[in-house]
Amino acid sequence: MKNPKLIFKVNRGRDLHNVWQTCNEDSSWHDFSKYMPSKVIEICKDVEFKKVKGKIGGFYETIHNSGLIEIYLKAVEAGWRKIEKSYFDWLFKLTGKEFDISRCFVYPTVACRCPYFYDNDKKKNSFFLINFFSSVSGTLGTIAHELMHFHFFANYMGMVIEKIGREKAEDLKEALTVLLREGAVGLYWSVDQGYEPHKKLRSYITKQWKKKKDFDLLIDKCIKYIERKS
Repeated sequence: MKNPKLIFKVNRGRDLHNVWQTCNEDSSWHDFSKYMPSKVIEICKDVEFKKVKGKIGGFYETIHNSGLIEIYLKAVEAGWRKIEKSYFDWLFKLTGKEFDISRCFVYPTVACRCPYFYDNDKKKNSFFLINFFSSVSGTLGTIAHELMHFHFFANYMGMVIEKIGREKAEDLKEALTVLLREGAVGLYWSVDQGYEPHKKLRSYITKQWKKKKDFDLLIDKCIKYIERKS
């Protein structure tokens, strides 16, 4: 079994763009903009990114030039290398399926929102962001969470979209991370919290998983559950 290689890098452009997106893009699951400094909101809100990129960079210049982000990233990478094999072994045991991407980039951000991009084409340009202000153990939980998303994208997303549509498929993708509590949590001492709109679905997933630990069966049950609740 070949697992994807995680490459930890600083990418200031992605970080600044994420700050701008966090201030401007609404989420139906959670309002991340409420955690942003009011000055940053003032700079970014309803203004094109290219017009305010320099101002955002100026606001975060001290922390970007401090060297602390690089230190944090090295600590996170060291922690991940300790647990990555155990994590991928757990995920394979959970689903019975392997990863289809060869590598994944991990970029730190000063925003609390951690978006991702799954490369369904070339399989080597996927990435996600991690919160610089989070603890190392909390960030390892973020990594486990995002990689579980990528695994779902590779093996289930297309089929689930065909049956219940993209919006509900996205809800299921998010809710399934509750299973990180069932086995992977001991790897990084962090509990996957999830989002409030998925609370009932996460509870259903937990109950069904305890009845029968069969991931494909669980997906079928969840699809039917979502259809009943629609």
